[in-house]
Amino acid sequence: MKSFLSRYLPILLWMSQIFGTSSHSNPADMLPRFIVRFTWNTRIFGQRLFFLLGPLGHMFNFGILAFLIARALAWKDPLRNRYLLVVFLLSFLYGVTDEVHQLFVPERAFQIFDIFIDGLGAVLGIGFFTLYRLRRWQSLQEDGLLL
Repeated sequence: MKSFLSRYLPILLWMSQIFGTSSHSNPADMLPRFIVRFTWNTRIFGQRLFFLLGPLGHMFNFGILAFLIARALAWKDPLRNRYLLVVFLLSFLYGVTDEVHQLFVPERAFQIFDIFIDGLGAVLGIGFFTLYRLRRWQSLQEDGLLL
C-alpha cells in the first residue's frame, strides 16, 4: 500500500494543484507582488516577461505531471515505449479537461494554444524523466549495484 501511495499520491496532489490554479480568474494574483512587478518591468525580445508566465506555467505544470506519471508507471521496470504514449496521452487529456474546466471559470476561456503548450510540457517532462532514469541507471552501473 505504501508503494502505491508513494507512486500515485503525488500525481493526484499535482493534478489538484493544477485544478486549483485553473479555478482562479487570474492566476497571476496568486504570485507574490515582487514577481509580478519584476515580470511586468522585464522585457524579452520586446515583450513583457509577464505575458510569458501563462505559457511557461502551463509547460511547467504539465511537464511535472508527465514526469510524475512516468515515475509511477516505471516504478520497478524501465519505462517502455508503449508507456511513453500512455504518459503523454494522460497528461495531454488532463490538459484538455483543464481547458474545458476553464470554460466555467469567470474571466477564463478554452484556448487551443494552451492545449498545445500542455502537450509540449508533457513531452519535455517525459524527456526529463528519461534523462533522469538514464543517469540513475548509469550511476547504479558505475557503483556496481546493477548486474
